[in-house]
Amino acid sequence: MRAAVLCCIGFLLLPLSVRGATPETEVRAVVTAYQDAIADRNIAHVQKAVGHDVVSILNGSRREGWDEFRDRRLRPQFARPVLPTKWEIVKLNAGADLAWAYTKSVISTPQKGDAVVWTVFVLERRGKDWKIVLVDSSSSRPLARRQRRR
Repeated sequence: MRAAVLCCIGFLLLPLSVRGATPETEVRAVVTAYQDAIADRNIAHVQKAVGHDVVSILNGSRREGWDEFRDRRLRPQFARPVLPTKWEIVKLNAGADLAWAYTKSVISTPQKGDAVVWTVFVLERRGKDWKIVLVDSSSSRPLARRQRRR
């Protein structure tokens, strides 16, 4: 029994790639780490998930490279108050070295109602790690505003 427990603990300590994780589980972990870092307002953890040459598009505005992504997208975003957000991976497709995923985030805004943000991620395997190389987000107007227009 003790040997079985030690074996299980040893297995859990191995990196995902050594344990036989699939590209899909590895990509899911990177997207989740990115989303968690955004929620935590942790620029250092966002940087671990993205490539140095990341391209970010937000409602048509393009940012190219880590420095521009950090300074012109993340810092302004992180300066605003944190709003309650629920997100989910809607679709994920991973090959051996290239993957994409998209997420749906519902952001609760006190005065305007809920807003929906759709984000598409493209990831590349770089060495043993997956890196986000493209983040493309677009948001709808808050749901409450849309319902008033009907």
